[in-house]
Amino acid sequence: MEVLIADSSTIILLAKVTLLRTFAGEKNIVITRMVKAEVLKKKELEDAKIISALLQEKIITETQKKSEFQKLMDDFGIGAGEAETIASTYQERNIVATDDWRAIKACKTLGIKFITAIHCLIYLVKNGKLDKKMARAKLKTLEKYGRYDTEIIRDVKNIIEGEKNG
Repeated sequence: MEVLIADSSTIILLAKVTLLRTFAGEKNIVITRMVKAEVLKKKELEDAKIISALLQEKIITETQKKSEFQKLMDDFGIGAGEAETIASTYQERNIVATDDWRAIKACKTLGIKFITAIHCLIYLVKNGKLDKKMARAKLKTLEKYGRYDTEIIRDVKNIIEGEKNG
């Protein structure tokens, strides 16, 4: 199973739109120590409860590997969670799951493959895990919580409707 190392932005978005459990059933999602601390900081939030449950059930796992990430924070102006995620991914040559603009820029600069919550939605649609009606509803919620360009939202709507095969 493909390994994705996720930062807090993407797993929180996927939890908010209730796609995290479904997507984690399809891909091996790993988070770093810093990301775990970030996403569980406000334990009372619904997304934190979902993520906590998935960690307890071992559907999402925490990497035990330590990575040097301070230089990434300095070079790209990203937070500790994003930097540790990128550092872990860079070492293992996995894929980063991030919706953080600066982290995406760092991935592009470093030649690291990345996906966003939108890519996760598209994956679930294309693999028959979501019907069109549910996918449209999830996209609307992602649009509400995420910071996506209107052109991206339009393209994803077309993919959901089957007008474009991505």
